[in-house]
Amino acid sequence: MIGTMGLLSFRIQRRGLPKLGHLALGLAVAALTACVPQIIPQINPGQPIKVALLAPQSDENLKNIAQSLEDAARLAVTDLGSDAISLTVYDTQGTAEGAQTAALTARSEGAGIIIGPLRAETSKAAAAALSGRSNSAPSALATLRLPQFSFGSGGLNILSFSNDSSIAGGNLFVLGNTWDTTAQRLLDFAATQGKQNIVILHPRTPEGTIAKDTIMRAAEGITGVSVTGARDFTFSQEGVVELVAQIRADYALNPENPDFIPSPAPDAFFLTSNTAGALPLLAQLLSEVKYDSGPVQLMGLTRWDQPPQTLTLPGLQGGWFAMPDPAREARFKARFASVYGKDPHQLAGLAYDAIAAIGALHASGRKDATAASGLTQPAGFFGAAGVFRLNQNRTNSRALAVAEIRNRNVVILDPSPNSFAP
Repeated sequence: MIGTMGLLSFRIQRRGLPKLGHLALGLAVAALTACVPQIIPQINPGQPIKVALLAPQSDENLKNIAQSLEDAARLAVTDLGSDAISLTVYDTQGTAEGAQTAALTARSEGAGIIIGPLRAETSKAAAAALSGRSNSAPSALATLRLPQFSFGSGGLNILSFSNDSSIAGGNLFVLGNTWDTTAQRLLDFAATQGKQNIVILHPRTPEGTIAKDTIMRAAEGITGVSVTGARDFTFSQEGVVELVAQIRADYALNPENPDFIPSPAPDAFFLTSNTAGALPLLAQLLSEVKYDSGPVQLMGLTRWDQPPQTLTLPGLQGGWFAMPDPAREARFKARFASVYGKDPHQLAGLAYDAIAAIGALHASGRKDATAASGLTQPAGFFGAAGVFRLNQNRTNSRALAVAEIRNRNVVILDPSPNSFAP
């Protein structure tokens, strides 16, 4: 049996860091409770784990994100405090071919686990290369003498920074916050607030359809709430106006036709759009509709506090969304800024989390620290913005808070849990 561990720190191969004080972010396994059989791949708990970070360092459009990810990984290495991890950074160039090259090079140089790449397509390419399924392996790799691994069994695991759960499987884990987690958290909360009848509003795009399907799938396992409809709209200003006009015609009283009896309005509209898309106009027009049964709750699949200007939108006042533990997130941002003199990119915490999980498992003495059996331990880990865990299906779950926009501020309605216990 393995108990809760202490802090751990690591070593970086590529370049050094100044000595820094420790940050009490709780970088420990959250109560490891099960004995795990030894499986491949194994590590030697007395030796450092070689971790490869795959990031698009030379991509002009992504290099700032890549640097923030690397900085966060370094910060985790420093905060953990011992000499248990050796971190090497490999440039993917932001391309599938570059990700293949980086993954195969990392493996040939003895990496025990990979964190990154950033996007779904590069993550799939890296996983395919490691499994021998790449149809276009770079010719320069032909001279590398690589060990053979079976994709989905042993071999080198990848903790991708993508949030696309459709790519998860085999040796490829998805570390980004997924829509599945957000949808389930909001629907669970809606059920406790008596919001039984939910209608989804989504753009008529591939992404909008995926978001709609995710919400409907999440609702299937929640007692007391039902998705009773989904309305799509053309992804344009005219499409949004037409959608709201139809909602008004169905659910609102019509002063010009006093004999008209509107249909009962839903308890809530679940919006999939973000601030860069249809959200500002859609929320504003919906807020102007007067329903016979009173206001309809708005809730969103994306974060409504990013960018901060979103909080000022009149139509979103009173709206619900999910977010990580704000106190932990603020603490991580402050720590990052104190070291690097700048704010982290919003994805930087994923690199921090990856190092935290691997380091916590190593500190516990588990020989399967880089294997699926170790990575998917049910209690999960404490990371930059709260508790998270990797699931058996290679997706992840994150403890999220439910927030409301009130008077242009974020108000927490239901705090983020501190564990995955019932």
